[in-house]
Amino acid sequence: MPFGKDNFTYSYSHDGSIDSRYDNPFKKYIEVRACFKTDGTLVPESIGWTEANGDVKTLVIDKFVGVRKQASRKAGGAGWCFTVIINGKEKELYLEVDKWFVEVRQKVP
Repeated sequence: MPFGKDNFTYSYSHDGSIDSRYDNPFKKYIEVRACFKTDGTLVPESIGWTEANGDVKTLVIDKFVGVRKQASRKAGGAGWCFTVIINGKEKELYLEVDKWFVEVRQKVP
């Protein structure tokens, strides 16, 4: 068990590369539709996920506030924190290497 963690996993993709990460109950991985602006800025435009009952939820991002290099305070990890406005509320989206997630208040099944 690396670093004393018992929830560390390795998975192998079809191209033979190794993906290692912690299965963190305080992260909810989401789909993000984003675009690159002409200055190179990556701007998220909408988020989506599938509920446990199979319903697909999509929310449009009203405003992109900014981005900074920051780890999630609750879920850990290293990457970029994108601050956005969704339905009038400020939210933080995290991008770690190639996956987007949001922090959750309770454990995700």
